[in-house]
Amino acid sequence: MKMHYSICFVGFLLVSFMGVQAQAENEDLSLESLKTEILTAFGDEAGKASAVVAGNELKVGYRTRRFLVHNGSKTGEWSEKAREVVGPSSRGITIRIFIQAASLPSAWRRPVNDSGATVGFKGRAPYWQTLTWVMPLEGKEQNVWINLAHGGQTDSEVLEKLKVLFGQIR
Repeated sequence: MKMHYSICFVGFLLVSFMGVQAQAENEDLSLESLKTEILTAFGDEAGKASAVVAGNELKVGYRTRRFLVHNGSKTGEWSEKAREVVGPSSRGITIRIFIQAASLPSAWRRPVNDSGATVGFKGRAPYWQTLTWVMPLEGKEQNVWINLAHGGQTDSEVLEKLKVLFGQIR
């Protein structure tokens, strides 16, 4: 199980630092309109969510909190020094979406649904679960990366609405 945390952490680093990010010139995908659709998925709770678009990145937070996380190593040891991470509370959600130059390794091209979306990682951190979708944009040399982290008691209806929305991105 400890190895699983290390794999998720390495995956997160790859997602965060891999390749050169593309310019947000994509006419087909508007992060501003996607922000509106995401907030709509929260229904009456949309006012409690924060969403910010900066360049080619969209960050959404709903019921977030700060955690002190000790990183695990490949040997199963935990770091002595904890780092502070903002993540979803037990009923919260954090979303990070960004557009990046296409550099998707073929090993990550695993379909998970009929929409053609792919998941590079499906993991569980100590305090939340994370899903990462990686989707090539049709007719573009770009990928959309979507990181959705949620707590164990997050409203399943909201999660399902978000998964359907993310599956429609082209």
